[in-house]
Amino acid sequence: MSGYTDEVAEECHDLIEHAEEEAHMLDDQKMAASKSKKNASLGSSGSDSQISSGDMGTSMSQKKDDMKEALHMK
Repeated sequence: MSGYTDEVAEECHDLIEHAEEEAHMLDDQKMAASKSKKNASLGSSGSDSQISSGDMGTSMSQKKDDMKEALHMK
C-alpha cells in the first residue's frame, strides 16, 4: 500500500493535466508569435511573400508527429 489516498492521487493527476494544458497553450502562443514574425518578414521582402507547398507539407507533417507524440502513439 502506498499510503496515498484516492483524493490525493486525483489531485496530483489534475495538477499534471493542468500543467500539460498550460504547456500546450504556451507552445501554441510561441508558434503563433513565430508565424506572425515570419509573415511580417516575408511580407516586407516582396518576392518571397508566398509559402511554398513543400513548407506547408513539412508543417503538417510536424503537426501530425506532435499529435502522435502527445497521444503516445509514437
